[in-house]
Amino acid sequence: MYQRLALTLGLILSIAACTELIYPPGYDASVNPNPELPGVDTTSDAGADVAPSVDTQPQDTTSIQDTWTAPEDTAPPSEDTSLAADTSSPSDATPVDATPVDAVQVDTQQAAVWHWLSTTNVVNPANPNPNPGTLIVSHNALALFPLDTEKTIKQIDKLGPKKLLVIQTLGVCMGNENALNADPNGSEATPNGHLKLLPGNQFHTNIKAAGEIPSLSTATVQAVELEMPYYVPGDENKRVPSTFCYGYRKGGEWFVNLDPIEPTLDDEGQKGSGNFQVGVSGVDAFFILFDSQVAVNWIKYQASGK
Repeated sequence: MYQRLALTLGLILSIAACTELIYPPGYDASVNPNPELPGVDTTSDAGADVAPSVDTQPQDTTSIQDTWTAPEDTAPPSEDTSLAADTSSPSDATPVDATPVDAVQVDTQQAAVWHWLSTTNVVNPANPNPNPGTLIVSHNALALFPLDTEKTIKQIDKLGPKKLLVIQTLGVCMGNENALNADPNGSEATPNGHLKLLPGNQFHTNIKAAGEIPSLSTATVQAVELEMPYYVPGDENKRVPSTFCYGYRKGGEWFVNLDPIEPTLDDEGQKGSGNFQVGVSGVDAFFILFDSQVAVNWIKYQASGK
C-alpha cells in the first residue's frame, strides 16, 4: 500500500515538473506570469475563417492593355454591321419573279421557226374540172410561193400568187457552173456560189410571165424540207422523185442554186423526202424546181429574222 502511494506521488511531481514555464532571460514573471507565446493562434476554431495563403512571389504588374495595340477600327464587334447576322425578313429582300410572263419573250421574227405548206387538198384553178387532191408538179416545173411568216401552218386549197404557183419551165438542175457555161449572158455568179438571173434567162422569163408575186414577209431562210409520196389517192401512177434544186427572190431580184439535190427514198414507206440547208437572208419568195414529175404532200421552210 505504501508503495502505491509513493508511486502516485512521484508521478504527480513529474507532471508538475514538465508543465513548469520556462521564461526567456530578462523576463519578469511577476508582472505577467502567463504571456502569449509567439506564433500561437489563441482564437477559437469554432466559426473562424481560415485566412487564405499569401503568395509571396512577386506579381507581374504589367497591364494587358499596355502590351496590346488596338486596331484602327476600334468599334466593338457588336457594332460591326459587316459581322452582324441578317435579320431582315424575306419580304425585305428583292423579290424574284419566276413567272413565265416576266421571262424574255421569244421574238418569232428572230427565232428560227418552221412554216408548213400543206398541199394534200389542192384545187388548180386552171383545170376546167378541178378536183381537190395532192399537189402534182410536172417535170422541169417549179413550185413557187411567197414567204408568209405570220402563219406557221398554211393550207393550200387552191393555186394562186398569194399561196403557191406551179410554173412550167425548160430548166433542169444542171449545176451552177454548167448553167453559166451554157448561157453566160443569162446569169451571173454571186459570192455565195448561186446565180443571179438576168433578163432574158428562161427562168426569169417564165416567172415574170406568171404575174406579180406579192411580198408578204421577208426572212432568213435557214432550211427547207418536203415530202413526196409515190402514190396519191385515186391515182395509180407511181411517181418516184428524182433530183431537184431551188431558187428565191431577194431585193426584187431572182436567184437560183442549180446544184442538184438527191431526195431520200423510203421504198417501205412509199415516199421520198428532201432536206437541205439554204442560209440566205432577205428572202421574200422561194421556189423548188423538179427534174421529174412528183406529188407533194407538204413543204416546210425554217425562217428567222429578216
